[in-house]
Amino acid sequence: MGKVRFTARELAELVGASVAVAAIYTIALSRMAGLNPPFSLKAFAVLALPWIAGNVFFHELAHALVADALGYEGRFKVNLAMLVVGFAVAFTSGFFFTTPGAVSVKGNPPKKDMALIAFVGPFTDLLIAVLALSFLPAFVADEFVFSWLASGALLSLSLALWNALPLGVTDGTYVLSGMPLLGAAFAVSVAGLYGYAYSTVAETLKTLLTIILT
Repeated sequence: MGKVRFTARELAELVGASVAVAAIYTIALSRMAGLNPPFSLKAFAVLALPWIAGNVFFHELAHALVADALGYEGRFKVNLAMLVVGFAVAFTSGFFFTTPGAVSVKGNPPKKDMALIAFVGPFTDLLIAVLALSFLPAFVADEFVFSWLASGALLSLSLALWNALPLGVTDGTYVLSGMPLLGAAFAVSVAGLYGYAYSTVAETLKTLLTIILT
């Protein structure tokens, strides 16, 4: 097992990239809602920071920590160019898309180790979603908190699904390449859970958006 190493600069880049993604999501959401200017501070604080920035932060952190724990050097590096593209796309079209950066792994890990490092990213998103869903029964009587938790679970599952699918440079590609059975089973499981969650709690996201965007 390797020693976990995380520099202050790397942490600052990760926090900054996570907040930037949350801002991009907020612009896209506000743009679709027809807000002028297209940025809702309430949506940013209530929805984007905890669920978008939170997922991005812990997703990338998991990659880096597992890489270090396996004896490699996992380092997060922000992708400023793609963040700028993300801001531009969100502002002009209301579409949410960006690549905030990635964890580079030094040490030439074999496919199986690379699969494990890749797997923990979307698995972390899934854990966040499951944690949010587990609290739902306790807040059935509180419409706002219930909607906030359900919306967070759905957003977390969306990020987990995107990263679990083998789409070129996504985590799912590395998992499927190094551990095919795990990669396929995980992608199918996340897709199924997302479909179930969407069919049962999607209306709560609309409820929350109505509250924070008006």
